[in-house]
Amino acid sequence: MSTVKIGPIQAKPGERACGRLPIENGVLPDGTKIELPIIIVNGIKDGPVFTVLAAVHGPEVTGTPAIINTSNELNPKEMTGAFIGIPAANPLAFLTRTRGWVIDEPQEVKNLNRVFPGKADGTITERIAYTIFNEIFLKSTAVLDYHTAGNIAPFVGYRYGFGKLSKKSLELAEAAATKLVWKVPMHPGTTHTEAAKRGIITLDTETEGGLFMPVRKDYVALWERTTTNMMKKLGMIKGRINAPEHTYFETESEATISGGLTTIKPVKHAGFMIPRVNLMDEVNEDQKLASIIDPFGYEVDTIRSPYDDGIVIAIGGNVVHPGESPITVGHIVPRPRVQ
Repeated sequence: MSTVKIGPIQAKPGERACGRLPIENGVLPDGTKIELPIIIVNGIKDGPVFTVLAAVHGPEVTGTPAIINTSNELNPKEMTGAFIGIPAANPLAFLTRTRGWVIDEPQEVKNLNRVFPGKADGTITERIAYTIFNEIFLKSTAVLDYHTAGNIAPFVGYRYGFGKLSKKSLELAEAAATKLVWKVPMHPGTTHTEAAKRGIITLDTETEGGLFMPVRKDYVALWERTTTNMMKKLGMIKGRINAPEHTYFETESEATISGGLTTIKPVKHAGFMIPRVNLMDEVNEDQKLASIIDPFGYEVDTIRSPYDDGIVIAIGGNVVHPGESPITVGHIVPRPRVQ
């Protein structure tokens, strides 16, 4: 196995190395240099390069301790290939506990997970994306992106729409420790879509948590097990893959894929939402999922399941505005046949 180099950080075969990767042209007005924390665990034999990142959105940090813990537990002298961990992929948003860098302009490029592969001479967010994409993703065999999205069931998404590459993504997703496996819609600017365009196996995840919520130990353990399971599947470490029987779901049909989770018709009336279901509940078409009541307790709207064979994936906040879809229902499907 050769030495793995990420900017100024390098790990020789059989070594674990940590350091900071400077962002391309990443300097703030006061002269502060923006850097990414990087962990490399380099095995003793040539093999896959597996990159795992968290906190692409600042408050979404369940994957952060999972990456740190996993990197500490790996034995590079018994590994094939290399593990690259990015525990805080959006360092400025991580610092301010915001979804994106609050000073960035124009407004629409604050979201790091909408601007990949980035620009070397763009906004700070675009420069972070450019550095991650060129310095790390393009050296990777597979990329696993950990997100934390409020009151949402834990799931791993495989990258749909790329033929044989999607088959590899699905097979790797089936090593996940989550029950749910999601067919990820095409979504330009994201880690999973843009890296896949370059022939890299990509996976996306979500789980419960977010701003000002402490991470749950069981979810951290879930992502640790998912990471090591995938490394076993890639042949990087030895051991039995400990994965449950999966339930496969999609949120949009192939004909309407546009990049989101929303499947419920938007509500017409504002109010306070009273959910009638819980996460992971299986539901039928037209089943009542929630009531929307006014301040006097009168029901002004309802939320219903769009189809049979549904499963509740996410439940949003109680205060609902017109045009919002605060519940997501996935459509349970047979195991996909990806050619």
